[in-house]
Amino acid sequence: MQTSFRVTFLQVPTNTEPGHQLEEPNPKRVKTTLTSCSPASNVSAKITDQNQTSLLCSMPLDIIFLICSFLPAKTLIELPKINRLFRATLLSTTGASVWITLRNSFRAPAPMPGMSELEWARLLWGGTHCQVCGTKGVNRVDFILRKRICYACVKKKGIPRVAFKRRYPDADRVVLDLVLPTSGGNRGARNGYYHCEEIEKVIQEIALCKRRKAKENYNQKRKQFLKECSEHASRCEEWVAEDRSRKAEEADNVRESRIRAIYDRLRNMGYTEDDMQEVKWLQCVQRSTPLSEKSWDMISPDVFAVIRGYRTSRMLRDNDGILATRRKTFDKVFLDYKNKLQPKQWRTLPSIETMYLFQTVNEILVCPDSKTISEEKLSTTLETIQDEVDCWIRTLKRILAEDIAEAIDMYMCSSRRAEAPPPRTTSLDLAMTVIQCVQCYHYSSTLEAAVRHLHTSSCCEGDLLRVSQLFRYSQVPTARLLVVKSGLDPQIATPDDMDEIGAFYQCLDCEHHDDSFVATWRDHIRSHTRWYNVPQFRLLAEQESPKDERACWACGHCNAHINGLVTRADVLEHVKVTHHVSKTHVPQDFFYAGQ
Repeated sequence: MQTSFRVTFLQVPTNTEPGHQLEEPNPKRVKTTLTSCSPASNVSAKITDQNQTSLLCSMPLDIIFLICSFLPAKTLIELPKINRLFRATLLSTTGASVWITLRNSFRAPAPMPGMSELEWARLLWGGTHCQVCGTKGVNRVDFILRKRICYACVKKKGIPRVAFKRRYPDADRVVLDLVLPTSGGNRGARNGYYHCEEIEKVIQEIALCKRRKAKENYNQKRKQFLKECSEHASRCEEWVAEDRSRKAEEADNVRESRIRAIYDRLRNMGYTEDDMQEVKWLQCVQRSTPLSEKSWDMISPDVFAVIRGYRTSRMLRDNDGILATRRKTFDKVFLDYKNKLQPKQWRTLPSIETMYLFQTVNEILVCPDSKTISEEKLSTTLETIQDEVDCWIRTLKRILAEDIAEAIDMYMCSSRRAEAPPPRTTSLDLAMTVIQCVQCYHYSSTLEAAVRHLHTSSCCEGDLLRVSQLFRYSQVPTARLLVVKSGLDPQIATPDDMDEIGAFYQCLDCEHHDDSFVATWRDHIRSHTRWYNVPQFRLLAEQESPKDERACWACGHCNAHINGLVTRADVLEHVKVTHHVSKTHVPQDFFYAGQ
């Protein structure tokens, strides 16, 4: 028979050495009841008695009323619902001073005729629910009806004057003179809505008056009552307008105080007045609540993001000042950093304007003016920037690959499948692949060229964080046709293959200045991207081709052209003379480094 774990655990130890004594188990605690006479139970009972809310109600009324004066209006209104003692105290005759004090603190008028102070307080500050249908957000109080009611319920529970005889055919029309109309929310409407409960109440009262004199007395008293109600409602509407203005003024004061507190924090960090003006109209800054440490922690990322964007724009635009000095310092450090790389490495780097936007670099360049930025700090930052750049480029490639996959799906569903083979998922590095800049609609033949173009003077200022809104894949039939005209397979030909040919092409469908348009394959792609019909081209022989004057080439062996690109003829001469290469290839010996 197997012994359970519990039995094994409870077995008596087998140690029988001399002098060894078995330890007795701890005695169980004796249960006690609330009726126990032990001192501990008496103390507990006393503490329980002291914690009872009845002690608060047994305090002098002036102390209770003083405590209530510190409560918000909604809390004070809910207080009678807690227990009977609070209700009896606050609804007593002496408790009326609490509600009068509350009303005076808001400078509110006296209650409407027939309403108590508590009912009046609940009407004004008891919430924003419609008292008829329960709809939230009803900020309007109808002082004629003495209800917080929405316009829909006013129309539903009332009738216009023209519908009176249809609703009450046996009633005298004088009844409407004994009921005050109220607005139904229709601007410009001449007549309001008469509440059906008031109409039926007046009809019943008139029916009880058997004699003519009694009816006249009732009509006279009713009209006097309506006059008092109308005058009181007018005073209440004036108070509502004044209270709304007072609250708006208080909100403006709190908002200005919040803005000043934010400005003080930014000023202490070293930011300028121009920097602070950029964040003034942020929604998180314009709130009408005091600034606390918690709220500052919540809004500071948005505030700093706006300031960084503004200071980045200034850095790109200004020619003097601290930000311009930092930019020029970074340009020098970045050039030194590129000189340490191989040509095939710096070829893939983004433009200098894009480098400004990477978070690691941007946080240093646009930090407060009071901080000093050294070349050593920038150099240290650039040593680790390559991982961030590589991650950014991988993200761009992933997004473009998704665009290509979507283009394949659209192609497979198209009825024009026979015109051209579909793009392949590996076509991002092919010569027939065209990348379009979303910011300026510039077309680039490769992703590397598009990255070098981004945020330059020919592009637009942008945000590096919007990775999904930088480039898109574009199908340009002209690109494929030019590859075919060059004698290459469009399914495997790369931009480097086209650059190695270095040919010029003549467009046979368009004319420029009375002469056929002759350009390189990249220029033809940019010129014919929006053509609905694919033009025809002719590959020009070397003796027919014009001289390539574009300064967009660099050596693939050294960094001689890292600071200034040269023409194709110059780079070929450099490779031949300096590196003793007579038969050159792209990209091993030279490569395209333009946009």
